Amino acid sequence: MTKPGKTEAAEKVAQDSQVTLGGETFPLRYGWGAFTAIADALGCTVVNVEARLANMPISALNTVVWAGMLDARPEIQPETVNAMLNRLDLGEAQKVVAKAGALFRASMPKQEEAKAAADADPTATPPA
Repeated sequence: MTKPGKTEAAEKVAQDSQVTLGGETFPLRYGWGAFTAIADALGCTVVNVEARLANMPISALNTVVWAGMLDARPEIQPETVNAMLNRLDLGEAQKVVAKAGALFRASMPKQEEAKAAADADPTATPPA
């Protein structure tokens, strides 16, 4: 059953954007706040976040999970998320991290969109 005002498709998207850790369900959202949290945590620029993630240790993927939780739980700390992931068996942890990674990648603007945005704002750093 869908909630009032939500379509079945919207409900499915909301469910697909959730992970369960420690018996608690967390919605994952990758907006500007999550994006900048990832860039800050990994010490990279907004332009090269994706490239840096591709070359970072696997533990950096925990950062992507944590950042996706910030919209719903701004007080949650990276160490808390790491501990929650550590309590899962390896297969479940991989599913959570893979889902977060897929949602993060899906939220990224296409290269053409990023270039158009940079062209519109001459102070922005162009995409690599």
